[in-house]
Amino acid sequence: MSVITTPLTTATSVRDVFIAENQYALVLTSGGIDVVDLFRGQVISSGTLPSESLCIAADWQITNGRLYVGTATSGIFDMNYVRVREVGSDFSDRFVQRFTTTSTPPVSSNKINDLDAISGSLLIGTSSGVDFIFDGNEYSTRSLISGSNDVRLAGSGGYWTTESGNKGSVEVNYDLLTTTGTSIITLDFEYSTTSTPSLPAEPPVDLSVSEVPGELPAVAVATPGGAFVFEEFQGNEGLTRNKNLTVESIISVDFRPGAYYDSGFLYAATSNVLRVFDLSNNTVSGTHSSGDSTRGQSLVPGTINIVRSVDTDNA
Repeated sequence: MSVITTPLTTATSVRDVFIAENQYALVLTSGGIDVVDLFRGQVISSGTLPSESLCIAADWQITNGRLYVGTATSGIFDMNYVRVREVGSDFSDRFVQRFTTTSTPPVSSNKINDLDAISGSLLIGTSSGVDFIFDGNEYSTRSLISGSNDVRLAGSGGYWTTESGNKGSVEVNYDLLTTTGTSIITLDFEYSTTSTPSLPAEPPVDLSVSEVPGELPAVAVATPGGAFVFEEFQGNEGLTRNKNLTVESIISVDFRPGAYYDSGFLYAATSNVLRVFDLSNNTVSGTHSSGDSTRGQSLVPGTINIVRSVDTDNA
């Protein structure tokens, strides 16, 4: 394993990161977007938007896939994803405003808190709820009093966080495509501090979903009371295997590609320490911070905002 520390072009404060093709880190900063080629270890292209940006995702797995950027006041902008891979390019003028509260289909709010995209599906967390758009036109929505700050697609379904004051939960719908016919996203299950299984604390602040053929999907939740991991067991959620890996206040989590409930690794970050958990025995196999590291790989100084993993074995 190697360490790459890449100076960013648009700004130094990172707001969101999306990994595409296991090669490109789409880094959303306070000043724009930097595309880091993880093979080269450098920024290869950059761009800015006319509105303050909060989140980023790319539907890179399909032909003519789109790069989506959610903003604080102007909905969602997008562009052709492959354009961001053009070395040395400034792709600022390629963005168009795609989804707003008045577009067809619409979004529930012009404040976009989070995005996830895969195979023609786009899941959107806004200040008013959760929206699902398939193939650019099929649509469904779920209203939430305090909106959703984190969303993840999983198979044909999706997970999202809710928050109201100091309360919060993780909601799931297992088949979002069926909801487009009714335009209303129904709730299949809600994970909270009072459900079975129960979250260790609320509100949840980050999600990661790992799907491996032959295994049940694994879901990790970052909470103020630890990194909570459980298996998706549709219709039998009360019987699902689950575990809390730490009692620290965790702000971000991500499975290493190929991981599942009791195999592989989970990365879990506090505001200043990144821990690597071995899921086979639930122990810490590595710790990283700006001042120290059990693997000799220190982090750059500063507060950790987000952690995202790539498959280094196949990179």
